[in-house]
Amino acid sequence: RQNLVRLGAQIVAGRIDEIEMMRRLSEQASALVQAAIDEARRELDPRFGRPMSEEDPTRESLFCVVGMGKLGAGELNFSSDIDLI
Repeated sequence: RQNLVRLGAQIVAGRIDEIEMMRRLSEQASALVQAAIDEARRELDPRFGRPMSEEDPTRESLFCVVGMGKLGAGELNFSSDIDLI
């Protein structure tokens, strides 16, 4: 929240423009998504093991989260939600 308040104050004060604001909000959202993934892995891996590839059971399976819409385009604003696949 502090980052959002700071960002809002910078916009109001004219220190950053709208494009920079959207870039920073998108970066913050991406970091929060990564933190959620990391936390889920910390909780689930010990219980269920690391996900392994079906083609090669000796290799860990890849995992991908795709940001769609404004997040994917780096154009989040203060009222945006994030769409993830």
